[in-house]
Amino acid sequence: MRRIVAALLLPLCLWGCDKAAHEPATTVELRECRVKGIETAIQCGSIQVPENRDHPGAHSIPIHFALIPAQSRKRRDDAIFVLAGGPGQAASSIAGALSPLFAKLNRDRDIVFIDQRGTGGSNPLKCPEPSRDQLVSGFDSAATMALVGACAEKLSTAGNDLTQYLTVDAIKDYEDVRRALGYQSVNLWGGSYGTRVALEYLRQFPGSLRSIVLDGVAPADMRLPVSFSIDADAALDRLVGDCAANEACQAHYPHLGADLAHFFSSIAASALHPSATNPLTGRHEQFTLDRETLATLVRMPLYSSMSASIVPFAVGQAAEGNLDPLLAINYQAGGDLDNSIALGMHLSVVCGEDLPIIHPADLAPLEASRFGRAFYDQYQRMCSRWPSRAAPPEFYAAPQSALPVLMLTGGADPATPARHAERSAQHLSNVQSLVAPYVGHGVSLQGCAPELVERFIRDPQKPLGDTSCLARIPRPLFFEPIAAGAQ
Repeated sequence: MRRIVAALLLPLCLWGCDKAAHEPATTVELRECRVKGIETAIQCGSIQVPENRDHPGAHSIPIHFALIPAQSRKRRDDAIFVLAGGPGQAASSIAGALSPLFAKLNRDRDIVFIDQRGTGGSNPLKCPEPSRDQLVSGFDSAATMALVGACAEKLSTAGNDLTQYLTVDAIKDYEDVRRALGYQSVNLWGGSYGTRVALEYLRQFPGSLRSIVLDGVAPADMRLPVSFSIDADAALDRLVGDCAANEACQAHYPHLGADLAHFFSSIAASALHPSATNPLTGRHEQFTLDRETLATLVRMPLYSSMSASIVPFAVGQAAEGNLDPLLAINYQAGGDLDNSIALGMHLSVVCGEDLPIIHPADLAPLEASRFGRAFYDQYQRMCSRWPSRAAPPEFYAAPQSALPVLMLTGGADPATPARHAERSAQHLSNVQSLVAPYVGHGVSLQGCAPELVERFIRDPQKPLGDTSCLARIPRPLFFEPIAAGAQ
């Protein structure tokens, strides 16, 4: 789905928590399991929870988790809970990629990857994907809308209440897992949308937490489809500026800004029907290139500084009519993202949490953005076909807390730039907020960041001290085409 997809034994209960609904869960039975990316066997388990907490005797769903046990017999009682992004990504699917981040902490702490309700092994709300083997199906708006409507009907007919998959619902599942596993408190690591989950955990169950790491802060009031355009546009502006300041890039792509402006304006005026090579099949195909498709094609590579370094070349080629490089880096940057995101859960969250708080005044800035209303219009159409319930008003109240929090932001992040972290930090009295200037979306695994995360979780009350190493993580060199005839 290229265009759609182009985290105390008796905790303090505030804000009207339902105590009866959170009696300690039964001890869970763990079994040996294997997870992609981890060589040794780990442990997996699940608990049953009500799909609708207001009707606990009705339909129940499993909440699945993968657990990497502490290596030492002297296990600490404050595990690390990993909260995945998306929304719609299963934490167990990123266990292999993230386990190195927690390798040293795993010596005396369990690392727990909980699949949020609606993802992975937790009653996944998966929708069939258009074939990526055909460009035309991957970018067909009418086909996408038909798929969304059919998926909603199929999942609802199977007995799922699609309105019960908001972030506020998931937090109670996480708390039940904590109690079932017997942890006195937990440390949260959340990435992207997982930071929204972490902040909501802090709001609902502050006494259950010891520390929080937020990588790419996405607060509850973010208004995702609107911020997609604004933040990606800012990242693109920075890319143009960095290219202009780089002698080699400026020499190869002297008209990058103008090429982008012309590219977007020509598509805004009228959809094109170009031909391009499908990166997966090698076949030359014709497809529709409208503003929504172009927005996805340009935005996706900006997530990684590595793929963003190829964007000037790809845009230059596209301006000359060759879309192959832009399609290739888009598919490479997306990787397996389409298959790893549960589209149904994604829509339940965005349609229930973000769309309801978008007002006409929020749309005004989009007029000045290259991306315009492309993402907003797309989600509006999809959400019109998806059952949803609006999140409660208290969900948008930023939690005020003295709990130790570490925020990490990529200076070139097109999705969760520093402005969102700054807004959230205003309500936290014990926060360390750091920016890696040349990193895109996701800082924790870059350069010295793993060491900073480890130091913070080991002693969250202690200032990290010198963090200038983040500024020394370099921007990748801009791609330079090989001159014809060069050896």
